Amino acid sequence: MRNRLLRDRSLPCVALGRDKEFYVFRYRKGREAEFISTLVEYAENDDLSFSWRDLLLILRHMRL
Repeated sequence: MRNRLLRDRSLPCVALGRDKEFYVFRYRKGREAEFISTLVEYAENDDLSFSWRDLLLILRHMRL
C-alpha cells in the first residue's frame, strides 16, 4: 500500500526540508484532519526532530 501511495501523483504532496533532513508527506483529499492529527503526533514525539514549527509551516503551506 505504501508504494502505491508514493506513486499516486493525484495525492496532495507537502515537502519540508531543513539542514540535512527532508520530509515528504502525501495524504488523501478529504482526510486532512487525519493527516494533521498524524503531524501533531510527530511534533509531540521527542524521539523525532519534527517540531511544532514544522507543523505550522505545513499548515501554512496547506492554507489551513
